[in-house]
Amino acid sequence: MAWKNLTQTSLADAFIHEHEAITELDELNQLIDWKSIEFQMITVNNNPMGERAWPVMV
Repeated sequence: MAWKNLTQTSLADAFIHEHEAITELDELNQLIDWKSIEFQMITVNNNPMGERAWPVMV
């Protein structure tokens, strides 16, 4: 028989709850110059023959 654990948080609850690790990742994201990294990696896996590659930052 299936049962539900009422003390377990849901995925939505996890997004609402502020966590220190998420705050740290947001701060790190602001420090990185993503445009510069994308410019340097634009030629990686970019073959003119065949299908276009996925965007580098994906």
